[in-house]
Amino acid sequence: MENNRKNIVINAEYQFRLAKLLVSLIILTINLLLIASVLAPQLIGVDIDITQKGAIVIAITEIVLFVSVWFISLRLSHRVVGPVYALSLALEKIERGDLTAHLVLREKDEFKEVAETINRAISATRDRLLCIQQKVGAVRACSADSPEIQSAITDLQDILKEFTLAGSNEDEVK
Repeated sequence: MENNRKNIVINAEYQFRLAKLLVSLIILTINLLLIASVLAPQLIGVDIDITQKGAIVIAITEIVLFVSVWFISLRLSHRVVGPVYALSLALEKIERGDLTAHLVLREKDEFKEVAETINRAISATRDRLLCIQQKVGAVRACSADSPEIQSAITDLQDILKEFTLAGSNEDEVK
């Protein structure tokens, strides 16, 4: 199943903090270069005479730069935050005993290797629990006369009921 997250902002606090940091660094760098070129043109090798028209051009450039860097940083952080969110959802399902979770990340997302490892771990655990479930059924059929064994088997079955095992890849986390 294809993973098409619609929202670019998944974790607003983290993504906005990153965007603010990047925008601030770029604007600060540009302003420091402008100040240095006005105060000490020999250091930079560029002599800028800032007029009113020049100041307007600089202001418009900084606004365009601000918006561009803001958008680009949100897009780039989306490739990290989205997969972390999907991993978190899958781990919450596993915590509840639901072993039908299957992670699908987009082609350019980060953490694809981690998602694949988690998918393999879920599958291996699910397969082992299904095997235990089958063995419990076989032991129950063989030991119908022993109440102690029947009681132990019932306890094992109750533990196995805490896990969702059927439909190996039905429920994909995006």
